[in-house]
Amino acid sequence: MDKTTTQAQQTTPAAPTERTVQQKFLRIMELALRLNGTPTKKAKTGNKPTVFVDFSGHTSELIVSVYSRGWGDDRHYDARLQCDVNGNAFDLWRSTNYSGDPCAFLTADQMIEYLEDLVAKWCDA
Repeated sequence: MDKTTTQAQQTTPAAPTERTVQQKFLRIMELALRLNGTPTKKAKTGNKPTVFVDFSGHTSELIVSVYSRGWGDDRHYDARLQCDVNGNAFDLWRSTNYSGDPCAFLTADQMIEYLEDLVAKWCDA
């Protein structure tokens, strides 16, 4: 291998491996449990952030919806991740949720950062 090839390999970002994406999925689930680790019988969760995490086995896809101001019948998610175990993200082109409200469609790394911030604010304070 010559010097040029080595530099090109170092500057080209590596494609995410299935293992690294799985680790990110597990981190997202861990953070969701930190925020919502106890059941509630209420119709809404108040102002505490509520995280929905769904893994679809038939498509190997993770869907995460975050209601940062709490869940309720009249509220809609304001952050969402939808991607498969290969790191392919979906819905990133959208700028609103299904009700037309502004929404951030995040990558797995962005979702982890977003959830870590919520945990720091609500659980570690």
